[in-house]
Amino acid sequence: MTPETHAKAQEVALYLGRPWRFNHLYDSCWSFQIIDGSGRGFHLGTDKTMFRISGLFPVNKTGRLYSNEERRTIGVSMHRPAKDIAADIHRRLLPHYLETFTKAAARHRQEQEAEEMRLIVAQAIARIAPHGRICPYVSRSAKTIYFDGGKAELWSSGDVSLEMKRLSVDKAMQIIAVLNSGSGA
Repeated sequence: MTPETHAKAQEVALYLGRPWRFNHLYDSCWSFQIIDGSGRGFHLGTDKTMFRISGLFPVNKTGRLYSNEERRTIGVSMHRPAKDIAADIHRRLLPHYLETFTKAAARHRQEQEAEEMRLIVAQAIARIAPHGRICPYVSRSAKTIYFDGGKAELWSSGDVSLEMKRLSVDKAMQIIAVLNSGSGA
């Protein structure tokens, strides 16, 4: 877009007030960001005469935005004064965005904590398994640990799948006995 569009986006950020500011690191000719420095912000995309403004959300492991289903976008004419565009953001987008962002950030934290716990469990299994090693491939759904004679998969649901190969009869009986003792049978 034009230098005027760029200047307008910067001016909108000024009218939004603290803590909002123009993100110069994201600067492009057709898309702009206004951020607050704590992970929140707005994306201002441009088409010929409009700003399409939507909130920024954390991204999960799959690259998808949290709260995509709750995402709201407003359209505002670029020909309006920057002060009026900022007022529209305050009135039409900011209250919904702040509430939705808080929920999305909480879900993001929960997923990160669950992923950290899966890594701790995977490291523990790798330490006690003979020649255990965690697969470096990052899976969306499971963390895999390979060891002599099998593998373990830690699923995001909290379940564990064990695959055992070439066990002696004695080992198989021991494993079955442990499983039976844990089931209350």
